[in-house]
Amino acid sequence: MKRFLIVTIIAVIFTVITVAQAAACEMSFSVTPVGGSSESVSPDSPIRLIEGQDYVLRMEYYEDHRNCSTKPEETLFLLEGSRWRKDKVGQPLILTESVVWTMPKNRTNVGELVFTAAETCTFRLEIIRECTREGYHGELEFVVS
Repeated sequence: MKRFLIVTIIAVIFTVITVAQAAACEMSFSVTPVGGSSESVSPDSPIRLIEGQDYVLRMEYYEDHRNCSTKPEETLFLLEGSRWRKDKVGQPLILTESVVWTMPKNRTNVGELVFTAAETCTFRLEIIRECTREGYHGELEFVVS
């Protein structure tokens, strides 16, 4: 009986962890030089950019739980720890257009950011979606040369 109870508790814990992970937003990304071809990118690999070039960062996420109370517009973008805002002076990646979100399919959201790689260096962009269901917190690393 004791063994059955332990196995049941372990199974419940595993199920809760699996459901919690499934509830988190998953995002996919691509970067396109303006006038160029799109390239899928991952938070696991640095994104190589050319100084002075304009780019489009495309983000897509699926609301994997119904009735998500966090709107796409509430997604937070932090470039080197500061809010990434349109035409903000002093940021190494200049956001030239505010993010535009669309919903091409039910519960699928797509956002595009247009920016210029203004300085040579390595920069970190945090993307945060706070939500009652795990949300999303990821980082993209840009290497500008």
